[in-house]
Amino acid sequence: MNKKVLLGLTLGLSLSTAAACAAPLEDYSVGKAEVNVGTTLAPAMATSQNGHTDKGSVKNRIEGGATVGLGHNMAFQFKYVDNQQKPNSSEFNLRTQEYNLRYKVDKNLSAYVGQMHARFEAKGNGDATRNTLQAGVQYETKLGKNLTGWAGMGFGSNLQHYELGVGYALTQNIDLDLSYQYTQVKDFHIAGTNVDSTGKGLYAGLSFKF
Repeated sequence: MNKKVLLGLTLGLSLSTAAACAAPLEDYSVGKAEVNVGTTLAPAMATSQNGHTDKGSVKNRIEGGATVGLGHNMAFQFKYVDNQQKPNSSEFNLRTQEYNLRYKVDKNLSAYVGQMHARFEAKGNGDATRNTLQAGVQYETKLGKNLTGWAGMGFGSNLQHYELGVGYALTQNIDLDLSYQYTQVKDFHIAGTNVDSTGKGLYAGLSFKF
């Protein structure tokens, strides 16, 4: 895809939300930090139980997070994503919070280990949580003078996460971002049954570096 077309798509979609996803922090030095806020442009969610899968109406929700450099090529990261689905008369929520320790392997590659706290709520039928250890990698590369691309994946017990994104530097400290994210958490125990939940979609937003 032509870089000018890609940049135009990024700018247009991101500005149309009037909200703000997360180009990765590149410098893990002590005191370096990044804050991210975002929203879904095209959300999707699927909930499976007893051999049946619901893919009903999904609302635009928020995401956010922060990364703080610890020095020695290490950083601490927090991420939050909220998904809401309303199939028929039901209402489902999948909220995930991540607490990761990241390590900069080289200029382009970082690895992380941490915990994902996932909460699934079926309105009127209760809720359940899962705390899962996870590990993953992320690759970042320059696509142009002000354009950065990244791709990442993470896994844990009954957990998988994938992310592909591009960020455009508006200023030295502010990036405009567009990414696709997919997160699946399995085996929530609710009302005597096991529930699998998947949240995915196209996200847009801003990242602020300090």
